[in-house]
Amino acid sequence: MARIKANRYCIALVALELSAMSHNIMKNIQAILIVFFSIVRVGFCDYFNDISCSDNLSDYDDFTYVYLADDFHTEFYTKVDAKIKFGDHMFNKVLYIFKDKKFYGKQIPVCSNQEFHDLLRYFQKTYGDISYSKKHSYGWMLDDKWIFIKRFSYHLGEVNIVCRKQFEKILGINLKTGVENLKDN
Repeated sequence: MARIKANRYCIALVALELSAMSHNIMKNIQAILIVFFSIVRVGFCDYFNDISCSDNLSDYDDFTYVYLADDFHTEFYTKVDAKIKFGDHMFNKVLYIFKDKKFYGKQIPVCSNQEFHDLLRYFQKTYGDISYSKKHSYGWMLDDKWIFIKRFSYHLGEVNIVCRKQFEKILGINLKTGVENLKDN
């Protein structure tokens, strides 16, 4: 009888030990997943570098004015050492777009046919099928942003990454559902 109680006691200790180990393993797995998804988020999605859509230009002091667009509401700025990487390509010229003094997106010039094709492949591999395609312009609609790549000539193009809600408000239409009149919202 004592042997049975001792075996039950050992089984209970082993069960407690396994429970503690599985709890530690789950905590470790959870920590690994948090790190992994943080890397994925930064690596694939955080093209705005901690600037939020609709942030006010006055909240930042490290932008240098470049030019004003024809609509007189859209201003382009740059920052010292501003860089962005897509796949294997590092771009050193990055323009920050502010519409009515609120952050709207980024624009990155593309200066070679090879870069353009590499970017198309990169975005297709990263985000899947193209959401929009018309006259050398291709786009991917994400939950919070639109990514467009446009070709102007054989060697020249640009990538635009814009805040989706603001973009749709300017157009007056929800591009995913086709619902119009968002300007009033």
